[in-house]
Amino acid sequence: MNIKSISDIPAWLFYPIKLWADKDSDNFNILVGTGMILLVLSLIMVWVLVRRLGDSDERTTGVYLKATSIAFVVVIICEIIFPSTYLVNQFKLYKYAFAMIAAAIYLFGEYRKETK
Repeated sequence: MNIKSISDIPAWLFYPIKLWADKDSDNFNILVGTGMILLVLSLIMVWVLVRRLGDSDERTTGVYLKATSIAFVVVIICEIIFPSTYLVNQFKLYKYAFAMIAAAIYLFGEYRKETK
């Protein structure tokens, strides 16, 4: 794959993943399975941390808003990085998993700050 402009760089980066996933159906299932496991685990982490931080009040509303904005920024960055021509739904899975992981990391940091 040749790079003719800056917009071709994400497609060039992820093209080996496309070739690997197209090579065998087991490879495609591994790609989707790991993405699903990553998404489910990150959603569980966010849910547990939200439960530990407590009900929504003046203290936690700012924390939840910041975690949501961090997740939104990660979604925008992944939208720029991931290609939009192939494996679109599979990369959406990873995009939302990475966003939830970023939110969970922030929530964990805030939880650690509050418990110390």
